[in-house]
Amino acid sequence: MFVLTPFSRALMGHDARRGSELAPSFLSYFDCNQNAKLAAQRLGIHVNTGRQRLDTIEDLIGHLGNATRALEVHMTLRLWNLTRAS
Repeated sequence: MFVLTPFSRALMGHDARRGSELAPSFLSYFDCNQNAKLAAQRLGIHVNTGRQRLDTIEDLIGHLGNATRALEVHMTLRLWNLTRAS
């Protein structure tokens, strides 16, 4: 079972309401060592679209600010992705 945190609720809720792809985009961003250009290439989107998604994510969940918070977000997205695949 996947446990929702406040930021994952915000991301998944936004994706569900708008049909957006913020959660997968953010996971790709982390998987690309927080490189927006590489993440956009892997997602097959323009880099500006990727950056706009990151701006929207920051508006929803706030700035990551420190490594501990970034790790928490990344691990939650990783667990979400595993439950989605099963």
